[in-house]
Amino acid sequence: MRHFFISLVIVILCKGAFAQLANKNKAEIVIDKGILRGNNYSNRYFNFDVLIPKAWTVINKKDLLDGFTVQKEILKSERGQTEAEFNKNGDKFFVLLTASPNAQTRMPLIMFFTLDLDLDLAHFSETDYLKNYQNTLTKSYKTLDVTFNFSQIITEKVQGKSFYSFTTTITRNGLSNYQKVYSTIYRNKFLNIFLNYENNKENTKGLEFLKKISWK
Repeated sequence: MRHFFISLVIVILCKGAFAQLANKNKAEIVIDKGILRGNNYSNRYFNFDVLIPKAWTVINKKDLLDGFTVQKEILKSERGQTEAEFNKNGDKFFVLLTASPNAQTRMPLIMFFTLDLDLDLAHFSETDYLKNYQNTLTKSYKTLDVTFNFSQIITEKVQGKSFYSFTTTITRNGLSNYQKVYSTIYRNKFLNIFLNYENNKENTKGLEFLKKISWK
């Protein structure tokens, strides 16, 4: 179940979960991926810092994907995509920071990411964005024995900054995992945070991690 759960992350990174969202401006877009110095991550575009707890390990995008080759092949087969098409979808996503206190199980898992899309946000809100994610997730796994239950989308603060959020309960073969999704608009981009966990203890660790964020 844990490996299946991580494959949900791969859906976001490589399957084009928001493929229907189009660039408003086709010109090259520059996004600051941030700088990691020791255990301090800083991002100038979104104006935040994270003091990463020493017990946590930073995981880069390539390592995350390379560890789940089988899941990648399944997703490619479902979409009828070539390797080049699959990778092109993944290039739309800028992973800013991914970390876990357990480098083997990668649970809990925290991920900060944004999209390489210059959207017209006058008619597209955080709620629209999150509902689009819910619909895509459900469609992606409609042929498998998986149940998704989404909580109501609410607003809440992450270290004083407002986010829209919801929690997904993913059930398969009688086992459940959870994903908390946060989203906020900054300038003309969405800043998103995923917190993946299997139990209350892991959820608590993830929430403690979020307390290490400081907004400038």
